[in-house]
Amino acid sequence: MLIGELVQKTGFSKDTIRYYEKTGLLNPREIVRRENNYKDYSEVILRHLLLIKWTKPLGFTLREAKEFLLLDEEGRVNCDTIGDSLQKKAWQISEKIRELQAIQRKLNELEADCTGDCLQTLKKGFA
Repeated sequence: MLIGELVQKTGFSKDTIRYYEKTGLLNPREIVRRENNYKDYSEVILRHLLLIKWTKPLGFTLREAKEFLLLDEEGRVNCDTIGDSLQKKAWQISEKIRELQAIQRKLNELEADCTGDCLQTLKKGFA
């Protein structure tokens, strides 16, 4: 399929698809050139782009998504192979939430303590 069809089916822009291709996220063996020099993308590329699309909102990085893509190429994407990654990501998000809540509490304290000298108040935040 041509890149325009990938754009329609995935919602990614042509530039994004080309970026994923350039960085090696997409397997070049799954992309062939037609006689007119247009690129013909396989169904595997479509599946991989959709996998990236589904993992990004869950907080997975492109590097982490690449691990899923490699498992998919081996036919091994299943709950057993990705369960640890899902659990690890959930733990990382929980940690990040705790960090952000601590920052939020500190900001609220600083706001409550803010009198006239904002720099002094901010300095207290580092004490």
